[in-house]
Amino acid sequence: MEEDHSQNQKSGHAEEDKEALNWAALEKLPTYASLFRVPEEDNEKFLKKFRNRIEKFENLTIEADCYIGDRALPTLPNTALNIAESALSLVGIRLAKRTKVIILRDASGIIKPSRMTLLLGPPSSGKTTLLLALAEKLDPTLKARLTRIPPP
Repeated sequence: MEEDHSQNQKSGHAEEDKEALNWAALEKLPTYASLFRVPEEDNEKFLKKFRNRIEKFENLTIEADCYIGDRALPTLPNTALNIAESALSLVGIRLAKRTKVIILRDASGIIKPSRMTLLLGPPSSGKTTLLLALAEKLDPTLKARLTRIPPP
């Protein structure tokens, strides 16, 4: 009889342990509030930082130095010639003809915060270059002049 009583106590403890483990597992499961609270806070922080970056820009001009004629094509021989010429240019010798190409000339605009902006234009009209210039991620070989007017 005592054996039955001790077995009942052991099985009772085992059931209590099982139930405690189940509750612990349930407490660790993500809830709706914990899932959606963090992204909302991150979004809010991002938008506050983004709102401070948006400003009026004027007189955005972007120029690039380009080769003229057959040297403008990105072929393997032209690449080898460009490397050789860049070494010679250190001494002051320039062989290929180059010209300046203006990609954007005196572009101005305002991008308002918390609004979606649509940028339309034909292919090769400078849309990506404009966005890269505003984000200050232009290729260092491009020369950009930009006047930023900070927000009030």
